[in-house]
Amino acid sequence: MSLSLVPRVGPILGKLLIGYCGSAEAVFSEKKTILNKIPGVGKIAAEAVYNFKNFELVDRELEFMATHHIRGIHYFSDEFPLRLKQELDSPLVLFVRGETNFNHSRIVGIVGTRSATAAGLEATRNLVEELKEYKVHTISGLALGIDICAHKASIEHKITTMGVVAHGLDQLYPFRHASHANTMIESGGSILSEHFSGTALNPDLFPRRNRIVAAMCDCLVVVESKIRGGSMITAEIASSYNRDVFALPGRPCDIMSQGCNYLIKSLKAQLCENATDIAKGMNWEIHTNKKGKKARQAELFAQLNETETHIAQLLTEGQKHYDEILANCTLPVHKLSYVLLELEMKGALRSLPGNRYELL
Repeated sequence: MSLSLVPRVGPILGKLLIGYCGSAEAVFSEKKTILNKIPGVGKIAAEAVYNFKNFELVDRELEFMATHHIRGIHYFSDEFPLRLKQELDSPLVLFVRGETNFNHSRIVGIVGTRSATAAGLEATRNLVEELKEYKVHTISGLALGIDICAHKASIEHKITTMGVVAHGLDQLYPFRHASHANTMIESGGSILSEHFSGTALNPDLFPRRNRIVAAMCDCLVVVESKIRGGSMITAEIASSYNRDVFALPGRPCDIMSQGCNYLIKSLKAQLCENATDIAKGMNWEIHTNKKGKKARQAELFAQLNETETHIAQLLTEGQKHYDEILANCTLPVHKLSYVLLELEMKGALRSLPGNRYELL
């Protein structure tokens, strides 16, 4: 937690330092000359780490967290969201209010303009309602307009929803959404931030917030957006993270549809009119014939070797991220990738967006 307070040390450099030194504690006890020799660190960052003395800020933060029931989840913790962990610029620490399964099998990001139209709000409510049968979690930025509409619709339809904010958890912006945030938490959702309490509101922090929304979902849906704006930034980030991006089309003359139309026209997003379009794009199913599926699995397992059977057994519990499979088997990385490819060619499993796998 202390490392995230050091000037000149961002998430990427922080993880690099921990990787070389072995732990965050070891980073602060290392000699300055050694820090300076670590590739990619440099003299300025090494000086900043060596001269950092404000550890009392961390003590105060821990007291604040204990008082307000906030969890701090560091990057190397088993609780850290796996989707977020695979991105290089993921935060060193997440501050969380609420108890949520961040590794749920299906997470949909829903974003859009703060100046939403009546049609955009209605489309958001309809989309969330339709998504319920696909057993998803939703995530957004708790902002005005489309974001809060998606959160409220999720609460209404008993869908777990997560909100990512661009400030510390000692406040909520905009304040009018505080009651909705509390309801989200009471309903099994969470409010997340990478910032310490007391972090002032700063427009520069909102794009950083957007990268967390983009990373934590399997797919991102842009409902309404101007040609420029936070939602377009989130869509670009999601695409760079290899997440599927969907956009609702609108009339060319509507300013709030120009961003979505551009994403579709430039092939940066799939056209989406309803939840069925998302499900088809993501290869999601609603119902499965359990008896038939078990019979097929029994026949399939008889054709697999011991290693393949072990991996297939893991996937009977549901979708798994690559890192989860790796953690539950003794194979090296290169060997696991080969075995997963073999299983896919045999028709035993299929790969999904976000480096996840599902048994057929």
